[in-house]
Amino acid sequence: MVLLTVVVVLLAAMVTDATERFIELTRVFEAWELDEILLAVGAALAAGLIVSIVQIEILARRIRRMESGKAKARDGAALHPDPVMKCAHCLKFKLDDQTWVLDREFISRRYDLSVVAGVCPTCDAASRPR
Repeated sequence: MVLLTVVVVLLAAMVTDATERFIELTRVFEAWELDEILLAVGAALAAGLIVSIVQIEILARRIRRMESGKAKARDGAALHPDPVMKCAHCLKFKLDDQTWVLDREFISRRYDLSVVAGVCPTCDAASRPR
């Protein structure tokens, strides 16, 4: 909102300056020439205003996207600030309710993600007969 106010104030100053210069120019030209000059100045001002509004909207969208991303990162960090405990023997993970579960269940319950099985290229190569 502050940016919009600044833009409006700057445009008002530009219009005032343009008006003063226009009045100085009007003393030299014929009436029909003045109409054309006035039309050109008005069109230029309108185009400048439209471009300014579009640029402000583009910047506002970028800011909203950045703030949304920061909020998501903050929310994600705030959900699970504690370290994860993993059993050194059976490799199960400890949940907040003090139960111990396998890695698949841990990931799906804590992070709401689906876990599917796959084989990485290293294990795939090691498991093939030579």
